[in-house]
Amino acid sequence: MNCIETLVNVDVGSYVWAKFGFKAMDLPAFVNTMNAKVDYLRERRKVTVEQYDLLKKTIQDNQHEKLPWVMADLQIDGIPLGRTIMMNLRWEADLNLYDREAMARFTKYVNQR
Repeated sequence: MNCIETLVNVDVGSYVWAKFGFKAMDLPAFVNTMNAKVDYLRERRKVTVEQYDLLKKTIQDNQHEKLPWVMADLQIDGIPLGRTIMMNLRWEADLNLYDREAMARFTKYVNQR
């Protein structure tokens, strides 16, 4: 077994799997999900206009398989927004057990618990 694949879709799970080191399997779908979530948060005034602009720029500038990590770890002006952004999302994720960077992230997060 080289890889673990999962469909992330439960409450905080979408945030936790990203913190564990899982990457987006379908990047275009994940980018669309992120953009929709950021739009939703702005419409409901959960983020400021400035935060919204930074979130959109972050998504635009990080369109790679590690975007879930970037979003989960995101802080703006010292405010950790990652959990808020990543909550209640549905995305396909995988963890390559031979990816040293992903496994280092996994080990770090698990050891914090």
